[in-house]
Parts: sequence; C-alpha cells; structure tokens
Amino acid sequence: MAGNPVPQHFLIAGAIEGAGAGTLIPMMAALMADRAMPNERGRIFGVCMVGFDLGIAIAGPVLGTLAIAIGYRGIFGVAALLSMLGILVFATLSSKSLAHSFRFAIGRGQDIYAINGPQAKRADS
Repeated sequence: MAGNPVPQHFLIAGAIEGAGAGTLIPMMAALMADRAMPNERGRIFGVCMVGFDLGIAIAGPVLGTLAIAIGYRGIFGVAALLSMLGILVFATLSSKSLAHSFRFAIGRGQDIYAINGPQAKRADS
C-alpha cells in the first residue's frame, strides 16, 4: 500500500482498523468489570479511558516527530512493532503464569483474577 496508494486500499485498511479498534474498548471494559469490585468499576474505567486518551494525545506529536526522521514507511513499522509488543505482553502477562496467560489470551482458559469468576463463592450455596 505504501508503494502505490489506491483509494480502495485505504478504505479497506480503514475498515479493518475500525473493526479492531471498535472491539478494543468493549473488551477492555469487560476485562475491567470482571477484575474490579462493583463500587470501583467507574473509577477504574475512568482511569483507563484517561490513559487511553492521554496515549493518543502523546502519540501524535511523538510519532509525528519520529516520522519526520524515519519516514512514513518506518513509522508504520514502528506502529506494527508496538502492536505486536502489546499482543505479546497480553499473551504472556495477563495471568499468574505464562501457560495460564496464553490459554486465557486465546480464549481457552479462565480469568483467574475475575472477581465473580468460577472460583468465587456464591452467597446462595
């Protein structure tokens, strides 16, 4: 796409990015809701959204300056590396061990940190 820009390629790339970004906030909200007490959820979600917005605000000038130095192809490479780093961190550090983290990341394991998860005792039992 960087070599021969075609408007249709940008539309397709935008649709793919929108689908990915459109699932990010609902997934983060579900993860935070599972891992927080009911009286803490609003504050935790607010802090997370502030961090998300702050990251967007800081990334523009920082990566824009970097793009001047390494060019647009290079900045897309940096963005891809940062995305892969995020996936790697989630897949390896989201649970108590590497094996549990990987199983949770691919949807084959329980969230052991969920407040109301399978390990929580029910009041009626």
